[in-house]
Amino acid sequence: MKKMFYHPYSRRKKIVAILLFSVQPFVFYAQNAGTEEQTNANAPENLNWYNQDPEEDDIMGVGAERAYEYLKERKSEVRVVAVLDSGVDIDHKDLKNNIWINEDEIPENGIDDDNNGYIDDVYGWNFLGNESGENLVYENLEFVRNVKRYEQRFGGKKSTEISDADSADYNKYIELKHKMEKEQKKANEEYKDIAPVVQAVKIASQFVATYLNKSEYTIEEMEAIETDYEPLVQSRDLLVAFRKDGITEEYLEEYFAHVQAKKEYYYNSDYNGRLIIGDDPSSISDSIYGNEIVGGDYSDHGTHVAGIIGAVRNNNYGVDGIANNVKIMPVRVVPDGDERDKDVALGIRYAVNNGANIINMSFGKQYSPYKEMVDDAIQYAKDHNVLVIHAAGNESDNIDEEMYYPSNILLNGDTLTANYMIIGASSASRKKDMVGDFSNYGHKMVDFFAPGVDVYSTVPGNKFQSNSGTSMACPAASGVAALVWSYFPELSAEQLKTVLEKSVYVPKRKKVLNPDSKGKKKVKFSDLSQTGGIVNAYLAIKYAEQLLANGE
Repeated sequence: MKKMFYHPYSRRKKIVAILLFSVQPFVFYAQNAGTEEQTNANAPENLNWYNQDPEEDDIMGVGAERAYEYLKERKSEVRVVAVLDSGVDIDHKDLKNNIWINEDEIPENGIDDDNNGYIDDVYGWNFLGNESGENLVYENLEFVRNVKRYEQRFGGKKSTEISDADSADYNKYIELKHKMEKEQKKANEEYKDIAPVVQAVKIASQFVATYLNKSEYTIEEMEAIETDYEPLVQSRDLLVAFRKDGITEEYLEEYFAHVQAKKEYYYNSDYNGRLIIGDDPSSISDSIYGNEIVGGDYSDHGTHVAGIIGAVRNNNYGVDGIANNVKIMPVRVVPDGDERDKDVALGIRYAVNNGANIINMSFGKQYSPYKEMVDDAIQYAKDHNVLVIHAAGNESDNIDEEMYYPSNILLNGDTLTANYMIIGASSASRKKDMVGDFSNYGHKMVDFFAPGVDVYSTVPGNKFQSNSGTSMACPAASGVAALVWSYFPELSAEQLKTVLEKSVYVPKRKKVLNPDSKGKKKVKFSDLSQTGGIVNAYLAIKYAEQLLANGE
């Protein structure tokens, strides 16, 4: 699965259609396209909807505000949530007061003061860098790395040269190689289609911005432009056409970056970004690598995740995170592409060893060549009373049937259930679109749903934006878990999981649109997860009280 935010990339056909009638006449004027600094996305009308309550507010949030009203006379203990992700902007005004600090480490002295193997890990650790401060940004997808592994054994060989013992691996190699070549060809074609659109839109934006003397403008302001200057007319018409189809300049730029990444990195077997790190990705014992840079460029995804969990509440700035007594521990393990099993395993162990109570994992992939490393780390978290919460994925798949990794199903077939949860994405709506049409689901594998559609949260540079994905639903669940655990620290991780599951809000609506049908069919909401519900902080608090009162 793509770790970055879910986007409806099926819009490609719509973008290309607009290209055919709107862009081609304008491309002549797009020879000197410039770049613009991205501004904050427009805030939604109800930017903290995910904190509201389905019973009191008629909005399918997690009931955090209702929970705090109920808890207002009580004290809580801090909970530490490790955000295993692409990095976190620890200087963001709405996050910096809630960032975890390693009190045993002296900043910037070049010494491993706490003797944990990681020098200057004051705010967490980055497993995607080296000691020189270089950081890995892009990676192949895991199946492409599998092709390269198989290539060492089977490259240049015909099927007649393969032994019976190796035939299964050889056939898998051929299958994955064909898949890689097909995806690479598609990415090249998509890039060729989109590149002139992006160039045209950039220069169109410059024309309009210059004429209006402002960098942000509405459709109405553009439509009010009256001019005979043909480049400006073309600019206006192009941008209005895109905007009316819901395609902003910022969206298009991000979309193009995704297309470019597919072409140059995801499916490109000649690319090896791991070289800058210098470790052996197949050896878990090669564990001391990386650097202390937990934020910086390309940390949008992790920063957005962190804000949902722990943006400072009630500070009259930005958004309110779900948990009010929380510290965010950034652990950087997710590149743009597929994460490495070893980085995830070591990230989990780092979080556990440094006092995390909850580990948020808003990432995933379809292949896991060193799954045992991750299995052992999840077991390690279980043994240390740490709750692991994982995003279900954004492919609209039934993950009872399609495996996604990390997974709590071990190689031997056993299932780790005590401390591991998988979360699907829901919306603010009570209607048939209550489930995100991108969300993976599964009656056996998914524990419950949480807000993950149009969630407004922090992004680097003191900015905010709305994003959708199970990547957003996962921290919503982690935020509720941290909220409940902070007021009931005597709970074990296993008890906390039980509390969250047993207390879900069960909607009155019985049927919703099935994600894999894309709006064509309905299914029972209760069939999409184990619990048939949406996580709810208020109900969880009430259930925890009952559980502890009964001495369970």
